[in-house]
Amino acid sequence: MSTKPILGVMIGDGAGVGPEIIAKLAARDFFSEYCQPVLVGDVRIMDRAFKAVGSSVELQVVSSFDEIDFSKALPIIDTKDQDPSRVQFGVQTAEAGKANLDGMELCVDLYKAKKIEGFCFGPFNKAGMKDAGSELESEHHFLAQLFNHTEPFGEINVLGELWTTRTTSHIPIADVSKNLSVERIMRAVRL
Repeated sequence: MSTKPILGVMIGDGAGVGPEIIAKLAARDFFSEYCQPVLVGDVRIMDRAFKAVGSSVELQVVSSFDEIDFSKALPIIDTKDQDPSRVQFGVQTAEAGKANLDGMELCVDLYKAKKIEGFCFGPFNKAGMKDAGSELESEHHFLAQLFNHTEPFGEINVLGELWTTRTTSHIPIADVSKNLSVERIMRAVRL
């Protein structure tokens, strides 16, 4: 058995670039360098993504984590929740938004059950998640809710030795200055 961590890899919004990014990385065997990956998402969207990027990877399609055989092909927990006939490239939908919310919840459940050691995800469409019923500002707020986390939280981006946090996020550049304060800057620094 590998000593590499088992990580969930959510495919992201089926209408966006996430599945294609995941497909390219899987085709290059990128994930296996760092972890034992478990894709989480609709296999039909991943099939479409592999076609879009001109590659193919053998997938081990399962309906639950407990069915995975890590000696076989790249596992994907098929969530069957983003029908490609309704989730089209570049078109925001509540269906894809709900799939992202449900996928995060599944990954958190797998983490809490100690089946995975963490997870990452392709990009989400926040408007799709709101259309699916989320009243929260972002996926970070949704994850904080799932973990019952009330302390400060945020995104930390790491590239080699460079670590960055955000004082603002996903707002027009014209609105940045009016959203800056000493308190918000110090919160990002303390994170």
